[in-house]
Amino acid sequence: MSEILRVVGLVHRVDGRALLVRARHHAAFYLAGGKIEPGETELEALRREVVEELGVDLLAGSERFVGRYVTDAYGQGEGVRVDLRCYSAELAGTPAPAAEIAEMAWMTCAEYLAQAETAPAVVELMKDLDAA
Repeated sequence: MSEILRVVGLVHRVDGRALLVRARHHAAFYLAGGKIEPGETELEALRREVVEELGVDLLAGSERFVGRYVTDAYGQGEGVRVDLRCYSAELAGTPAPAAEIAEMAWMTCAEYLAQAETAPAVVELMKDLDAA
């Protein structure tokens, strides 16, 4: 039986580019966000993670469900799957890397797919965003 990680991610786009982050000691970029803690709603987890990782809050009421992606989990070992719930939202301020985030970038789908390492769930999301 495989392990399932329940996570939430921020889909924030400007001029057709999505905001992606790279954690220290990881090669792939992925969405800002993270694990949903016991007792947290998806939006509570998203808000907590965005404040920790980007130093900005979400504008209340701007959150919109984008989609769900269940794939192999990037960097978690064989048999680990991720259940990624994605939300878009406006940000209250200018994001900047914080906590474990080493770098952030704005990428199109093509730019993301050209990366040497990618996260499977983010590949699926970026293809959906590109098709929309």
